[in-house]
Amino acid sequence: MDPPALVPLTSDLRQFEKEWSARYPFFKDHGYLLRPRYIPGREPDWKTSGVSPMLCEDFIPAHPLHPNLMDATRKIDGKRVYIKRLSHGGNEADIAAMLSPPGSTPRDSHNHAIPLVDIIRPSKPLRPARARNDSDDEPPAEIVGGAQTLSEQVIQPENAHVDHVVSSKDTQASPEDGNVDDHPTSQDDYVLGQDDEHTVYLVMPLLLTVKAVPFETVDDIVDFAEQLLEGIVYMHAQGVAHRDCSIRNILVDADALFPKSFHPIRLEMLPDGRTPVLRLSRSSAPVTYYFADYGISSYFDPKTEQDRKVVGVSGIDQDVPELSLDVPYDPFKVDVFLIGNLLKQEVYMKFKNVGFLEPLFRAMTATDPAARPDAVAAYGQWTVIRKNMFSGKKAQRLRSRDEGLIVGFFVDVFTAVQLIVRLPGRAVTFVQRSSRRVLTSSHS
Repeated sequence: MDPPALVPLTSDLRQFEKEWSARYPFFKDHGYLLRPRYIPGREPDWKTSGVSPMLCEDFIPAHPLHPNLMDATRKIDGKRVYIKRLSHGGNEADIAAMLSPPGSTPRDSHNHAIPLVDIIRPSKPLRPARARNDSDDEPPAEIVGGAQTLSEQVIQPENAHVDHVVSSKDTQASPEDGNVDDHPTSQDDYVLGQDDEHTVYLVMPLLLTVKAVPFETVDDIVDFAEQLLEGIVYMHAQGVAHRDCSIRNILVDADALFPKSFHPIRLEMLPDGRTPVLRLSRSSAPVTYYFADYGISSYFDPKTEQDRKVVGVSGIDQDVPELSLDVPYDPFKVDVFLIGNLLKQEVYMKFKNVGFLEPLFRAMTATDPAARPDAVAAYGQWTVIRKNMFSGKKAQRLRSRDEGLIVGFFVDVFTAVQLIVRLPGRAVTFVQRSSRRVLTSSHS
C-alpha cells in the first residue's frame, strides 16, 4: 500500500472501480462486503447528508496504482481483508495456497508466507454487470455466474505443479515491478475484463507495507532480519523460490499498533475516513512480517532430485547479477541475494548503527551465486551475529545516516524521555520477541 498522498480523493468511480462495484453482489454472496462506495446504485453520503465530501468515507477511492486489489470486510465476523484478482492463469494461487492453506490452524511460527483467508474461483465465466455510472437512476443488473470457494480444498505440494520455465509474462518486465498486469499504463482506463476459467480471487488479511510503520530501534531491525531469514528458510524447505522478495513484497501485520484500527487507503485516518488515527510506538507490541506476491515464484518438489534451474529477468530488484533469459540459474540463490540486498539498501544504507548487518549482506550478495550461502547457512550466520549482540545495542534508536550531531543530540534526549515513559510496554515487547527467538532456536 502506497502513501496516502498518492491517492487523490474523488467522487467519481474510475473504470476499474466501476467493475469492482459491478461485482459487489458476487462477493456479497460469498461472504464479503466491499466498502459502501461500491454498493451498486447507492447515493453517496455527501449528496444526501449535506456534509462536505472531504468528510465522507465514501469519497475515498481505491488505490489507482493497484486496480487488481480491493479492500473488503468479511460478513461473518467483520474481519477486514484485501481481495486480489488474478487473471493470467499462472501459479500464484497454487503456491499461495500450498504455503498457507486458507483457514489452516495452527500455523507454523516459521512460516512467513502471507496467510490466505479464502480463495474464490468462478465455477463458470462471470460476465461483469453493467458498471455503475454516477448518472444511473437504477442499480445495474446482477452479475451472471457462480463461484467455488476453495477453503476446504487445500492444494497439497505434490499437486501444485509449477512450470519453472519462464513465461511470456516474465520476459516483459515492467520498469516498476516486473508485473505488467498489476500496473497498466493508463489506470483510469484499466478494465478488469470478463472473469473466466483462469480468474482467481485471493482473499488476504488487510496488511501494511513495511514503510507504513517505520523502524524505530535497532531491535526492530533485529526482529525484521530474523523473520525474513526464518521465513525464507521455511519457504525453501517447501520447495518454493519466491524470486521477487523486495521490500515492496514484504507486508506487515501491525494491527496491535493501531488500537482503533485504520482506514485501508487513508492510513492516517480511522476507518471512518475523517478521524485521525492513533498509532502506538513500535515498542508497544510485536509485529509479524509476511512474504507476498508469488507471481513469478517457482516450485520444485523437495522430495525429488529435480533440476532447480530457471530463466527469466522479471522482478523489482534488478541488481541480481545472474538474471538471464538464456542461461539457467538457481532461483533459491536469487532469493538469498534479494534478502541480502534488501537489508543493505533498506537498512544499512539508511541507518548508521546497524553495522552488524554488513558481514551478512556481503556474503548474501556475492556476485558468484556459488559463493553465496544458501538460506539455511545465511540464517545460521545471522544467528551467530544476533547472539553476540548485547541488549543495550538493541535498545538504541536508529540513527539516520544524514543526521547531524546537533539534531542527533536533541533526538537522543527526546528518545530518552520517551523510553522512560514507555518502559513497561517496551519490556513486554522485548520479552515477546525474545521468547519467539528462543522457540525458533529450539525448533531448529
